[in-house]
Amino acid sequence: MDPPSGPFTRWPLNWLAIHVIPFPRNAKAVPDMLTRHATTFDADVSTLRGMIERYANQDPNKEWPESRVFGRISGRSWGVLQYKHLDHHLRQFGL
Repeated sequence: MDPPSGPFTRWPLNWLAIHVIPFPRNAKAVPDMLTRHATTFDADVSTLRGMIERYANQDPNKEWPESRVFGRISGRSWGVLQYKHLDHHLRQFGL
């Protein structure tokens, strides 16, 4: 995988994109992040709950991995980004 590059990998653009700008409605997913196998709704909900629990138990002050889009960001920025992303999908499907 190539290292993150582009304007959103640098502060303050990455901070503004995460903390200020609303999540885009028609943002394209990174292809290797898309599900490649059939699942059930119950399995997806179970997986999502597990991911949220694991994520919530992480120390926000530790060093987090680089984002493919935003480069090196803080645990707090990761939290805001994940909240916006999940909220986007829940609204998308009327949940």
